[in-house]
Amino acid sequence: MTEKEKMLQGLLYNASDPELTAERIRVKKLLYQLNVSGYDPEKGDTYKNILRELLPHSAPDLFIEPPFYCDYGYNIECGNGVYMNHNVIILDGTKV
Repeated sequence: MTEKEKMLQGLLYNASDPELTAERIRVKKLLYQLNVSGYDPEKGDTYKNILRELLPHSAPDLFIEPPFYCDYGYNIECGNGVYMNHNVIILDGTKV
């Protein structure tokens, strides 16, 4: 069983695993883009595209006021009409 499989099942896992480390680095780069650019109505598609890439299992109308932080993103699921205010931190080593 891989460290990622262990993580997703809620088991003890090694967070220093190269696969998981690469995933977190990828997410940190996307979060930087999201948090630095912020939401600009003139560039709304850029913000939405980054958010969709970060949280692929969430409804398309999800809105999060930057700054926002998470571990992996793909473990977060949000339904329709979700709004999160500034400084949200979601530790998503497993489903949230």
